[in-house]
Amino acid sequence: IDGRKEFRWVGPLDDYFVLHQQPFRFGPEELAGLRIFFARDGAGKEASVGNCVACHPAPRFSDFRLHNNGVTQMEYDQIFGAGAFAKLAIPGLKERNADVNAYLPASSRHPDASGRFRAIAVRTAPGRTDLGVWNVYENPDLPGPQAALREILCGPGGPAAGDCRPEAVLPRTIGLFKTPSIRDLGQSEPYLHTGALDTIEDVLRFYMGTSDLARRGRLRNGSPEMAGIRIDESDVVPLAAFLRSLNEDYH
Repeated sequence: IDGRKEFRWVGPLDDYFVLHQQPFRFGPEELAGLRIFFARDGAGKEASVGNCVACHPAPRFSDFRLHNNGVTQMEYDQIFGAGAFAKLAIPGLKERNADVNAYLPASSRHPDASGRFRAIAVRTAPGRTDLGVWNVYENPDLPGPQAALREILCGPGGPAAGDCRPEAVLPRTIGLFKTPSIRDLGQSEPYLHTGALDTIEDVLRFYMGTSDLARRGRLRNGSPEMAGIRIDESDVVPLAAFLRSLNEDYH
């Protein structure tokens, strides 16, 4: 792309959408967003670095791995105040598995389990939130996914690479969720796994905030890719335009 001298833009005369209320277009604004999206951390730039491709590589626009982008922390802190999630007491492996009913989700073996860490955060129930993969990893009631989880978490590039002792891995699973594809976002709102945000622009501004927390060391168990996101308000419009260009008439 950087080597191209000229571009032939796509416009409404080339085609049209049936399932999306937007023009069929890829022009200079979408290209500007593409450049931000594919700009990687450490590439020598200090601004307009989306680092998005670190977790959303083309053509599927997902690495199908596990990341913590701060959604759980945002939800909890919005209710209980900044820094509340960082102070939340979360048991270690031995304590958690010794009292499944107190900490893990309900199952056929433990139908009365509280699921307190697989819950929506609400003001009337402090200490309840959704820790994602933490609820699954080394859960004695869920033997099926354990081998795959160990491979993802402990393998090259995994959040627990280098120390695969279960008691060391469990804290690294806090807030981890599977990376979704961002193709055809126009048919998947509201956004984030909580459905907390209504627009693509809202999500981009969310990443502006959580990436700043990550750089300041205030994103609990945040994925390292988060600190590499360096975007500001001027990047929101082109990035959103590029992301909408990934829409398609998919039934």
